[in-house]
Amino acid sequence: MVSVDLEETQRLFIPCGEDLLTKTGLGNYVKLVREKTGYNWFLHNEIKQHSENYQCMPIYDLCIIDGPKNWTIDGMAFFLVDKLLKPGGWIIFDDYAWTYYDNEKKGFEVTDGITHRLLSEEERTIPQIKEVFQLLVMQHPSYSNFRIHGEGDWAWAQKVTNPAKINVSVEYNMRFKDLFSRIFKVTNRLFKFRKTN
Repeated sequence: MVSVDLEETQRLFIPCGEDLLTKTGLGNYVKLVREKTGYNWFLHNEIKQHSENYQCMPIYDLCIIDGPKNWTIDGMAFFLVDKLLKPGGWIIFDDYAWTYYDNEKKGFEVTDGITHRLLSEEERTIPQIKEVFQLLVMQHPSYSNFRIHGEGDWAWAQKVTNPAKINVSVEYNMRFKDLFSRIFKVTNRLFKFRKTN
């Protein structure tokens, strides 16, 4: 297994990933790669290393994208991962519904090197991983078997072997509390609509 993280997080998190791998004895099973700017340059190097005659040989069965939650960076990461993901393999995105605005409410002005004040209002308030998933992954002809878990957790897609037979089935797994909340909101809206007519 390969995990890619920023160089700076090695100093920010105590214990760091390397220490945890040593402590748990899993160091022989995980290769932790540190990059200055993130995983896209690692993916560049993987594509370059596994290409011959301008063709990239897929090498991964599962790729998880859990980074800056940014349209530009993670949208590009999807297309890079696609070249390295074997047919039948899965891609998972973390933080499906996360927004920069959510982090601002917690007092953060910068997330993974991205300064919030430099973003437009839309970029700050729209969940960018949701946009990547719905506008890039779900519309890509080689992906199917889509699953979206919860209200803001993970989104999955499988790279299918026969693009001609793509079945789109989106599965929303919500907690009962979220489901009842949604039912209440829709019922309330319908009641107000009928009451005014």
